[in-house]
Amino acid sequence: MSTTNSKSSIAVFGATGGCTAAALVLALNNKYYCTALVRTPSKLTSLLLSRGVSQSTIDTYLHVVHGDARDVKAVQTALLAHPSLQGRISTDRPILVDRIVSGIGSTVSLTGPFDGKICRDAAQTLQQALAGFSDSSTNETGWSSIPKTAGGKRPYLIYISTTGITTPSEPKDLTRLATPFYHYALAKPHKDKRVMEAIHAETVSQGLADGFTAVRPSFLTDGKEWGVNRVRAGTVRKPAIGYTISRLDVGRWIFEKLIVEDHEGHWAGEKVTITY
Repeated sequence: MSTTNSKSSIAVFGATGGCTAAALVLALNNKYYCTALVRTPSKLTSLLLSRGVSQSTIDTYLHVVHGDARDVKAVQTALLAHPSLQGRISTDRPILVDRIVSGIGSTVSLTGPFDGKICRDAAQTLQQALAGFSDSSTNETGWSSIPKTAGGKRPYLIYISTTGITTPSEPKDLTRLATPFYHYALAKPHKDKRVMEAIHAETVSQGLADGFTAVRPSFLTDGKEWGVNRVRAGTVRKPAIGYTISRLDVGRWIFEKLIVEDHEGHWAGEKVTITY
């Protein structure tokens, strides 16, 4: 909570996806300064307008970076806090966002093409982008000092993963009925998610991020939003087990629990299962 308006600044990756889009809508309508890396800016603008975000709110609180999540320079640009905050904070260094929210993933289709490495590639690119900020003598940005958040830290990482990828030593987080479908139909995307989680853990262990929370929702639906009071949350040690959760409620849970509330609290460093 270190920006001048006492709210975290946020970088969003995968901003047109259902869960991250829902979180972004809430953040913008609650006057959080955000940056979003997207391949098609017009698609994001249309989506936000259709979800009740006004054009004036978009113009004031959202900085859109046109680019790809596999492009290190584009990711670095998106990790810089909103230009309005750069101008308000008296400092001799560029300011990084306080929080990173990543919901990048491939749309799963049983018949169409599937990008089985997008989560891995995006996680590796994010790691490289953050590492490029770590040493002013070697970074390619030309800055004379090492960029950090307004509070002098590294960004906090929030990323969306999935249930069904626990290790053999961890309690299962799936219902018995859902287990066969997850393990066979979703084997390829889950392999990508496991690699992504390992890379993000490495990013944090290297000190490139100031901690993390992984969000592991159960099977995602496009159903209506019920609110966080209907959402059950657990950890790897004691997972919340259920069948489904809507993308709208995942986004709201992320916004209320991980952005509005202090990330150094209950869910810091956890892999959180959420479901109805």
